[in-house]
Amino acid sequence: METLYSKKFMEIRLLNEHKCIEWEWKQPATVKDTKKLLDKIYEFFVKHNCDKINNIMQNMGVLPPEIQEFVNTSWMPRMAQAGLKHVALVLPKSASADYTVDKVRDQVVDTRQKGGIEEAAFETVEEARAWIASR
Repeated sequence: METLYSKKFMEIRLLNEHKCIEWEWKQPATVKDTKKLLDKIYEFFVKHNCDKINNIMQNMGVLPPEIQEFVNTSWMPRMAQAGLKHVALVLPKSASADYTVDKVRDQVVDTRQKGGIEEAAFETVEEARAWIASR
C-alpha cells in the first residue's frame, strides 16, 4: 500500500496489487475541497490504471446536495468511462452521513448498471479490503 496524497481531510492510497485507489476521510471537508479531492482521486485512478475503488467514509460527514449532484452527474460517469468496475464502501458512523451516502448510491445506480460496476458496502475497512482483493 502506497500513500499517494495526504491532507487534513483525506488520505489517498494505492493498493497496487489490486489495481485499487483507496481513500479515507479523516474529517468532513468543504464543498470546494471535496470536489478537488474527488478530482485528485480520478487523476490517480487513471494514472495507475485502476479498476477498483475503496471509499472509507467512517469520518466523512454529511454530503451537501452540491456534492451529491457533482458525484452523480460528473464524477461517477468519468470514473465509469475510465474503467471503474468495483466499488467498496465503508459506511459512515454518522446516521445522517449514512443517509446522504444512500441518496448518492441511489442516484448513480444507472451509471453503475450501464458500466457494469459492482458495488458493496461494509462496516469495516478489513471487510472492504478483503472484498476488493477477491475481485
